[in-house]
Amino acid sequence: MAGYADTPLTGAHFAAFCEKMVGQPYWYGACCYKATQSLLSSKSKQYPGYYTAGRMDQCQRDIAARAVVADCIGGAKGYAWTNGGASILAAIGTDAPILSKYGANGCPDKGANGMFSYAKSKGMAWGTIDTLPDVIGLALYRDGHVGYTVGGGYAVEWRGFAYGCVKTRIAERDWTHWYQIPFLDYGNAGFDSPS
Repeated sequence: MAGYADTPLTGAHFAAFCEKMVGQPYWYGACCYKATQSLLSSKSKQYPGYYTAGRMDQCQRDIAARAVVADCIGGAKGYAWTNGGASILAAIGTDAPILSKYGANGCPDKGANGMFSYAKSKGMAWGTIDTLPDVIGLALYRDGHVGYTVGGGYAVEWRGFAYGCVKTRIAERDWTHWYQIPFLDYGNAGFDSPS
């Protein structure tokens, strides 16, 4: 489909966005937000068990680097809430603002498990990992975590504080399921009925 990969809110565009985010930090509870002192203060109060004293030095380095931070499902939410992530990518390492609208493009504010349940409730295709179709921009799921297919047997995931956003080989991780993300257009990709 002409221009499909260049069209925001398509599976291919989302996969390309994810690859451009590799190297950015993981902050729990963040949805592609600018790393700032005020965000750190807010998230530290919200999730004190995650934002421990031992993590503060790295968080301060992320702020100094003007990084854009997200957790695993926050990568997808941030992408949807910014109409395809252009302002997110422009904000990496700069003072450019991130233009985000909470809940935009039909993307609800759900966690990793909640988003999988939501996708199923919306009739999206899904299945066990052994039935993963060769389609980019799908979500990969295991209890409490999500990543995204980018092609060639790889995924991008905001893996955790020690890793940040990384590209990993799908077969080397412990994914149990895959699913279509409800607010993305997968073009002419064919899917079997939900499992």
